[in-house]
Amino acid sequence: MCHCFVVIMTKLLVEFNPAVYDSYFFLTLEIFVNRYEGKFIRKIVNDITRKLNNTYLNVAAKEIGIDSRVQEIINDLDVEGSDDVRIVGILGMVGTGKTTVAKDIFNRVHQSFEGKSFLSKVREESVVKLQNQLLCDILKPANIEVSSVDQGTKEIQKRLGGIKVLVIIDDVDSVDQLEELAIKHESFGRGSRIIVTTRDEQLLKFIRVDKTCLAQTMNNEEALQLLSWRAFRKSHPNDDEYLELANKVVDYCGGLPLALEVLGSYLSSKTKREWRSALRKLKRKPHGKIYEKLKMSYDGLIDDDVKAIFLDISCFFIGMNKDYVMTILDGCDFDPDIGIGELHDRCLVTVDEGNNLIMHDLLRDMGREIVRAKSPTITGKRCRLWDQDDVKDVLSNISGTKDVEGLTLDLHESDKPSFSTEAFREMRRLRLLMLKGVKFTGNCTYLSKKLTWLCWPEFPLEVTPEDFNLPNLVDVDLSHSQMQVWTDSDVRLEKLKFLNLDHFCRLKRSPDFSKLPNLERLILKDCKSLSEVHPSIVQLKCLKYLSLANSNLTNDAIPEDLGSISSLEVLDLRGNDFTALPILTGLSKLQTLQLANCTMLQAIPNLPTRLEILEANQCVTLERMPDFSEMSRLRELHLNYSPKLTEIPGLDKSLTSMTRIHMEGCTNLNDAFLEAIQRVLSLSLSLSLSLSYLCIHACINCSYKSCCAWSYSSEYKEGRNHEAARPGDDSYDENRSHKRIRFDLSIESNAEGTVAGEYNCIVVQNHKSCMESDAIFEEGGDGEDEEKAPSAVLVSVNCSSSVTDQKYKFGIS
Repeated sequence: MCHCFVVIMTKLLVEFNPAVYDSYFFLTLEIFVNRYEGKFIRKIVNDITRKLNNTYLNVAAKEIGIDSRVQEIINDLDVEGSDDVRIVGILGMVGTGKTTVAKDIFNRVHQSFEGKSFLSKVREESVVKLQNQLLCDILKPANIEVSSVDQGTKEIQKRLGGIKVLVIIDDVDSVDQLEELAIKHESFGRGSRIIVTTRDEQLLKFIRVDKTCLAQTMNNEEALQLLSWRAFRKSHPNDDEYLELANKVVDYCGGLPLALEVLGSYLSSKTKREWRSALRKLKRKPHGKIYEKLKMSYDGLIDDDVKAIFLDISCFFIGMNKDYVMTILDGCDFDPDIGIGELHDRCLVTVDEGNNLIMHDLLRDMGREIVRAKSPTITGKRCRLWDQDDVKDVLSNISGTKDVEGLTLDLHESDKPSFSTEAFREMRRLRLLMLKGVKFTGNCTYLSKKLTWLCWPEFPLEVTPEDFNLPNLVDVDLSHSQMQVWTDSDVRLEKLKFLNLDHFCRLKRSPDFSKLPNLERLILKDCKSLSEVHPSIVQLKCLKYLSLANSNLTNDAIPEDLGSISSLEVLDLRGNDFTALPILTGLSKLQTLQLANCTMLQAIPNLPTRLEILEANQCVTLERMPDFSEMSRLRELHLNYSPKLTEIPGLDKSLTSMTRIHMEGCTNLNDAFLEAIQRVLSLSLSLSLSLSYLCIHACINCSYKSCCAWSYSSEYKEGRNHEAARPGDDSYDENRSHKRIRFDLSIESNAEGTVAGEYNCIVVQNHKSCMESDAIFEEGGDGEDEEKAPSAVLVSVNCSSSVTDQKYKFGIS
C-alpha cells in the first residue's frame, strides 16, 4: 500500500509541481528505511497540502506606486533574517491602501513560512469565525473547530506556538479582537511575522508592535496614473483638456487611493462637460461612496465630545496652532487633551512640524457633510455654519436657531453687506464666532453668554458696550477696530486667556487688567494713541506674551515694575520712543526680547540670564549694552545698524551657545571687540562652537587691507550626508568629526588695488579634537591681471592638539 501511494504521489508531484517533488525525494527514502508507513503518509499529505495551497490574494495588476511601499515594510519584517517573532503595524486613515499593501506583502513572502493566514475586514466578522479561519488556514487539513471565544484563544496559543507563521490581521478597530485572536509575540513559533492594519494607533501601542509603518498617500504623478487607468484605461490622458480636468480631480483627492479609484471609475467614459459638472458638485458635497467609507472612522468614535471636537476642527480650526485650539476647546468644557489625542490616534487629524492641526481635505469635507446632513434644507438649524453663502443667508434672514454652536464669515468683497446683531438673538448656544470684513448695526445684547471664541476684527462700535459681559470668553480678537474707549466691566473675565487689540489706533487707555487675571497673551501693537499702559498689567501672573510694539510709548508710559511679570516669555517693544528701559532682570522666564527700531533707546539694562534671542536692529542711538558673560543660553543676537555701539561686554563668554550674530552697520566697534570676533571665527572652524552665522560691517585688520565689511556664516550637519564620509568608507576616520560646513566670506572695499568679492566654501571634514586653529585666507587669481577679482581663495586651517598636528586647505570659489 505504501509503495503504491508513494508512486501515485510522486507522479502527481512531478506533473503538478516539480519543485515540491524535489523537497519530498528524501522523505520517500525515509519511508522505506523506517517502514512507519502510516505516520509518514499522514505527514506527506499534510505537508503537501500546505505546499500546494499557495493561495495568492487578489491585487490589481495596475497598482501604482506600491512596490516601494511594500519593499520598505518587507525590509522591516526581515523575513529571512532574524528568527524572533516580529509584529509590524500598518497605520493610516481610511482609503490609504493599507489592505492592498498587506495583500501584496502576503503574496511576496508567504512561501517562507510553514503556515499563513490573511484575516480580512476583522472589524466586521465574529471573533469565533476568525479564530476558526486562523486555525484552519495554518493547521489544514486538521479539522479543528472551536465554538467559543475562550476556547479559540486557548487553541491558537496551544497549537500555533511551535509553528513559523505569517498572519495578517486586516482592518482592526478593537483591542479585544487582538486579545481574542492571541496576537502577541509568545503565541507563535520562532521566525513568525504578524502584520496588523488599522486606523487606530492606540491598538498598535497596546500590543507593543516592533514597528509602526505609516500608510502614505500618493504623490501627484502616482495619483494621476491611478486615476487615468480607472478613467481612461491608460496611464495618461492624451487630450490636454482631459488632462487639465484629471489634474483637478487629483488635487481634490489629495493622494487618497480610495477616492482616486472611486472617482476614476465614476468618471470613466464621461464627457468633458460631465467631468466639469462632477467637479462643481464635489465642491458642494462629497461623493457618496467616499463619504460613507470615511464616515466609518467618525462613527467609530464612542465619545460624543470627541465627535464634537472633530466637527469643530473640520469646520473652523484646520491649520491653527494645536495649543491655541486646545485652550479654546477647554473653554467649551471639552477635554481636548483626550479628544485631540484620540483623533490623532485614529488618523483623523495630524499635527505638523509647526504644531498646527492638519486634516485631510476629504476628512474635512466628510465632517462638514455630517453637519449639513443633519439639516439639509433648513440652514439655520445646522449646528455649525462656515459656508459663506449659507452664513449670509442666515444673517440676512435672521433665521439662526438655538442649534447653531459655531459660525464664521470672512468677506473680502469691496461692497460688503450689512447685517443686524439681532441675527444672533436665537443663537443662545453659540460658542464660536468669527467675523472678518463684516458690517453690523445694533448692540451686543444678543450675543450668547456661552461665547468662548470671539474673533471680530473691525469691531463696529467706538466704545466697549455695557452689555459686553460674556463670562465664558477665552479669546477676544477685536483688532483693527475704531474703538476709542475701553470700558472696564464689573465682571471678572476669569476664563479670558487671549486679548488682541492690535491696530486700535484711537485707543488712548489700555484696559484695567485686574479684571482679566488669567490673561496669557496680550497684544497692544500699533496703538498709536496709547498714552499709558495700565499699571495693573504687572498683576498678570500668567502672562506669557506681551506686545506693545509701534505704539509710540515713552519712558513714562511703561510701568516701572514691568520686570516683575515673572511668567513672561516674549516681550515685544519694537518701534517705541523710550530712551531707557525699566529693570528687566526679574523676568526670569523671558526667552525673546524685541527692541528693533527703538530709535531713541540709548542703553539696554542687564537682562535675564535665560534670554535666548535679543533683537535690537536699527537702534541708531544705542551706546551701551549689558554684560553678556552670564547669558549662557543666548542663541541669537541682532544689532544691525547701531553705529554708536562700541562694544558688547562679556560676549565672548556666551559664544558657546550662540548660533547667529548680526551686526551689519555697526561701524564704531573698538579694536578689542573686533579681535574677539576674529577669534570666534577661528574657533568655529574647529567645530567647537555652534555658531552658524556671523556678520559684522566694520574695519577689521585682516589680510585684506582697508576692508570695510566682513561677514562669515556656516551651516553644517552631522553624519549621514552625501558629502561626508560614512562608517565603512575608505576615507572614514573615527577621529574626525565628518561634518559638512558651509562658509560664506564677503569682502568689500573701496580702496584702490584691493580685491572685492563674495566667496563660498564647503568644508566636508575637520578634526574632532582641535584645541587651536587659525584661518589664513590666500588669494588666487584668474591670470596675471591683478585687478581682476580672484576665481578662488584658499582657506588654510592649522589644527593642533595633544595628539595631532594637521593642516587643511579648502578652496573658496
